[in-house]
Amino acid sequence: MHPFLKSKVFFKQIAISICIVILLITIVLFGLKLYTRHNVFYEVPELFGVELTQAEDIAKAENLHIKIVDSIFVKNTTPGTILEQYPKAGVKVKKHRNVSVTICSSKPESIPFPNLKNIAYRQTLNTLLNLGFNIGEIKYKEYKHKNLVLGLRYKNDSITPGSMIEKGSYIDLIVGKGNNNTVLIPLLLKKTVKEANNILHYSYLNVGRIYYDKTVKTEKEKRFAKIWKQSPAYDKDKNLDVGQSITLWATLDSTRLTIADSTISRIRNLSNIKKW
Repeated sequence: MHPFLKSKVFFKQIAISICIVILLITIVLFGLKLYTRHNVFYEVPELFGVELTQAEDIAKAENLHIKIVDSIFVKNTTPGTILEQYPKAGVKVKKHRNVSVTICSSKPESIPFPNLKNIAYRQTLNTLLNLGFNIGEIKYKEYKHKNLVLGLRYKNDSITPGSMIEKGSYIDLIVGKGNNNTVLIPLLLKKTVKEANNILHYSYLNVGRIYYDKTVKTEKEKRFAKIWKQSPAYDKDKNLDVGQSITLWATLDSTRLTIADSTISRIRNLSNIKKW
């Protein structure tokens, strides 16, 4: 072995090199921590019903950015106000995160309607929702093929593929019933009306009457109101024919929602229900 490799100078240089490497790693890690603002999060503000310019100012104050991803015309709603947002209000995100929003347009946007006849129900449902349409009534018809879409209607008229239909319109579906086509009653308590609506449609059921109590007075409050009662009530031993309707009662009353919580806990302790 070369004498230099045993010398103090060699070991001193090795020690210096190790210290330099450790220092560089420390500097890099510290720099990355500062750059990414490690463990620093910002709460997404509630933007529903807020005019776009004001929403941009609110987001800027929280070190966030607004990104418009869609626009939908809604009657009796001020154009330019925000209808939907993602992430939802209250979610913790990193600095400079985009908040994707859907705003109310000044006039309805019409798009060519796709050909969805003879397509599976769930595929049709996904397509309509992704295009910005709403689901109206699901009407079941005696037919050998279960859950096959036999027709689509807008304002009680059949839709010709390629027809220009306004986004946000309610589309009714005529679906094949098949044999022994029954479904479980979903548990809708503590869901918003929109969430309950989606669950029912994906469960092959319809939304019946919706009753809001006196705690719900405005459109914004309707958005946050939650289901505290449903009829028929959830019953693990009872099925419904597809296409039947479930009536909903919605509230912002904490007492009623606490009762709903207790009902959910009792049901889940007694049975293994599907969690939506």
